[in-house]
Amino acid sequence: MMKNLEVVVEDFPVSYPITEAELIDTVNALHHEFDMGDYGVDMYFIGFETFDELRFHGEAELEIDEGYAECTLSSDLNSREEVMKTIIHEMAHINQMARGDLSWVDGKLEWRNESYDCEYDETPWEVEAIELEESLFEEYE
Repeated sequence: MMKNLEVVVEDFPVSYPITEAELIDTVNALHHEFDMGDYGVDMYFIGFETFDELRFHGEAELEIDEGYAECTLSSDLNSREEVMKTIIHEMAHINQMARGDLSWVDGKLEWRNESYDCEYDETPWEVEAIELEESLFEEYE
């Protein structure tokens, strides 16, 4: 049985390009698409001023523990496409962890028990997440 997914919204901007209901529907659909079983996921949206204060880089930050993930997304994303692709991308990383392909070992990310010394966007986990965000965007858009 799947854990219930909880979406916590902080400082959700009125002008955000998707609604909270669309966010919840997308996260639940991706959770099912990736067949993540009882892997729990909480999604947080925070105002970009707070986001900047937290020293995040890019559009999102993941915190992943055994069987549970928190994803914080910047509310500075300004198009529907940008929001949807970011959600898909981060859910792909959560799925990689749930499958056991991506893991933290001694403070570094490993893919299938192997370390990679290359540009970050050339790592197997990023390549897969980018491919999924492109291929699934049309379906969930």
